[in-house]
Amino acid sequence: MLSILITNIILSGRSGTEVATVELAYALKSKGHRVAIFSPMLGATARIARTLGIPVTNQIGKIGFVPDIIHGHHNVALIAALIRFPKTPAIFVCHDSVSPYDTPPPLLNRIGGYVAIDAVCRDRMIVDGVPESKIQIIANGVDLTKFPLRQKIAKKPSKALIVTKHIADFVPEIENACRLRGIEVDAVGSGVGKIATNLPERFLEADVVFAFSRSAIEASATGAMVILTDHNGFGGILSSELLQDWPDSFMGCRKVVEHTIRTESMLHALEQYDAKTIAEVSSTLRKKVGLDSVIQQWEVLYNDVIQAWKPELIDSSHDDALLAATVAEATMTLYETYDNSNAISRYDGADIRLATQVGKKSGTAIRTTGSQGFLVHGPYTPLEAGQYRVKLYGEIRSLGGEFHAFAQVTINKDRVVIIDSYPLIKVEDSNLILDMPLLLDEAISELEVRVWVYADSSLDMNLLEIIAVEVNG
Repeated sequence: MLSILITNIILSGRSGTEVATVELAYALKSKGHRVAIFSPMLGATARIARTLGIPVTNQIGKIGFVPDIIHGHHNVALIAALIRFPKTPAIFVCHDSVSPYDTPPPLLNRIGGYVAIDAVCRDRMIVDGVPESKIQIIANGVDLTKFPLRQKIAKKPSKALIVTKHIADFVPEIENACRLRGIEVDAVGSGVGKIATNLPERFLEADVVFAFSRSAIEASATGAMVILTDHNGFGGILSSELLQDWPDSFMGCRKVVEHTIRTESMLHALEQYDAKTIAEVSSTLRKKVGLDSVIQQWEVLYNDVIQAWKPELIDSSHDDALLAATVAEATMTLYETYDNSNAISRYDGADIRLATQVGKKSGTAIRTTGSQGFLVHGPYTPLEAGQYRVKLYGEIRSLGGEFHAFAQVTINKDRVVIIDSYPLIKVEDSNLILDMPLLLDEAISELEVRVWVYADSSLDMNLLEIIAVEVNG
């Protein structure tokens, strides 16, 4: 049996990597391996992992054992582990084709394997300089005991569920189509400010699920019809054809999106509901994504990397200097917290907790595109009562002619606006574009910062800070 350290940049919510990390750790532990998780940012998901008997820490010096191998998600978290354990081989796993945290670390002979969860992530690593011959695809597995197949697939759909992870401006189109078909519909996810902790049950209750990526896979495993949708657009129906090349095909919408989400296209998709076809797709998918078979692939890779490991070839002083320089470049994007109770929280433009309605994410910036609407909204974080300052950093080229871009603050799930139309500022020789005081008389469950821009506004948003202000006397 092996001692395995898994890294992940955050273990607080229900993003794909967070769920995959905990499920992987628990499955490996169930196989008899010794497993721990290192994550700089901890929260509710870390507590869930601990209840499953998995050690979790945000202090790399307190792992408690020297791992045989490091299973690395996210470059900055993996780099910390590589520096802490210079004699341990590692693998790097790319989960996202866009996020800067999924850029492979500097190419070192200490990284014995590169893994992509799909073809798009593989292509991303090739562009980032990893030889294609060193990359293999291992898709995220699904714990099929958590997502059982329903006893019977309805002949006609009566309930639908929308799962959103980002901006949810497409939801009304889906809701309208469902109502026209007499289908009861609900929406969950960060995009609508309604986090669901009981997705397996919700999937079993829904005949149709509008989702993408991991949520689409989980929903199909339960026997729901899956229509691939997210803020990028409409990707069609999850079909047997899409599963033929699994996992060398992308289940998310970055690859398959072809159409804008409209009521008409959703109506057409719903018309293709067929219980027999849905059962065939679900059966095929369950055979491909079962966690047991995925764990076997990881175990083979771990052993191959360990057997090929040659510690005598490692120059840790050279490696550490290179890795430390890489970490230094990313320091501003990291903060250590537990339950978001830190004195200062930072979110760069690539952070999954910041979404955009009319902008475009480019590296760590969110950039205007000539459309009117919310350039930024998020991060939907809880805060204690107290005084804060909300700061935005970026570059303003134009605030919008006679109009001016402005910020709003809303609280809790009912989106009560407590600050409205606070102007953005343009200061010469400074990248600070907003400095807004915030007073909370009581604790809140969700803080949302919105930045409204006009069609002729031109600016980039690079960083959001929420800073607790100490009050003296």
